[in-house]
Amino acid sequence: MNELEKLEEGLKSLETEIIDIENHFLGLFALKDNKEGLADKLSLLDNAKLNGALAYSMNSLYFVYMKLNGIPLENHKINQENVKKNQ
Repeated sequence: MNELEKLEEGLKSLETEIIDIENHFLGLFALKDNKEGLADKLSLLDNAKLNGALAYSMNSLYFVYMKLNGIPLENHKINQENVKKNQ
């Protein structure tokens, strides 16, 4: 397998993983927004934890997106947000 084929295989794998992540998030948001769904079954504390986990996950994915696109991150607000959410 040459380098180009390896790259194409890696990109296809990445695309599959991104679609999988997107489907997981869509499912969580659908459950959270559904009136008879997850939000009604969770305590206020667990609902807050879910919201925090979703926010941290979205920020982390955005961080990876920016990193992959070569955007400088040293002083970017996304770093500050992830540090706040991690505490």
